[in-house]
Amino acid sequence: MSMQRHIFDGVNRVSQKNLESQPVLAWVPPTIEKGGKLVQAVPRETSQFEQFVTQSSGDAAPDATASADKQSQGNVSPERYDAGYEQGLLLGRKEGLSKGMEEGQKAGYEEGYQQGLQAGQAEGLAQGEQQSQARIDQALQEQLQTLNALMTHLTHALNEQDYQLEQALLQLVKTVSKEVVGRDLSLDSSHIMQLIKQALGALPATREHVRIYVSQQDVELVMKAAEQGGENWRVIASNAIEPGGCRVETDHSLVDFTVAERFQQAISHVIDGRTAVAGKQSSISIPDGESWEAAPEPVVKPILSVSRDSEADKPEKMSEQAARLSDDWAGSDDD
Repeated sequence: MSMQRHIFDGVNRVSQKNLESQPVLAWVPPTIEKGGKLVQAVPRETSQFEQFVTQSSGDAAPDATASADKQSQGNVSPERYDAGYEQGLLLGRKEGLSKGMEEGQKAGYEEGYQQGLQAGQAEGLAQGEQQSQARIDQALQEQLQTLNALMTHLTHALNEQDYQLEQALLQLVKTVSKEVVGRDLSLDSSHIMQLIKQALGALPATREHVRIYVSQQDVELVMKAAEQGGENWRVIASNAIEPGGCRVETDHSLVDFTVAERFQQAISHVIDGRTAVAGKQSSISIPDGESWEAAPEPVVKPILSVSRDSEADKPEKMSEQAARLSDDWAGSDDD
């Protein structure tokens, strides 16, 4: 059995001169004190493996790395090789982790950005449609309010115009009719006796002291009729009464059949009839060939105070009363 020689048994020793010419690294042991603590160590130089790992940044192929490992292993000691290997592994792992995190963050950001963009676009579109619809609804509402106000104002204006036109036409008809009736009565007032009979019929049966006020034109006709009928009437001429009209008084009552009063009643009757027909939305049918006209009702006004005067004072009192009544009826006629 042969014994193997140790590598450092002196046979294969390298001299100092030869050692300096060889491509080997010198190693100086650190200074260690008695307690085993490291006092001073020479800074370790960067190994070729570390330089190679730093330059390649982990991008070299596995076989290239293995070749570099073998080459480095042939030039350095096993301890330094292992240390460099561990350090390179840590650096590669750290760099890979950093790149992985960076790429993951980038991919996650891109995916999140796309999802957020799509969600934001959909939400913004829906919100924009709602806001646009709200603005359109508000604009339509404002336009409708303006249109309603305009229609209301226009309707009021038309109604006011119709009312003013109706009043103007009514006043024109009243004026023309009054002129025509007054002219006809001034030419012929023979119906005055019929009016007087109607007025007396409207008085109470126990009438006494009858006074009949007529126009100056009708005094003679009424006095003749009273004499022929044996009536104890007192016929008084009044300038306030138009031809064809009369006013009959007793101590307790008064019947006004003046032209102005009858004309006013006729106009009121026509207006009331028109209002009633318009309110009920109905019409009165009259047979063909027939016509009718309702006569105005007599206005009976009571005399509140009656005094029994002497026969000498009666003409003066009657004149004052006639003047007062004439003024009152003239005022109502002007209205």
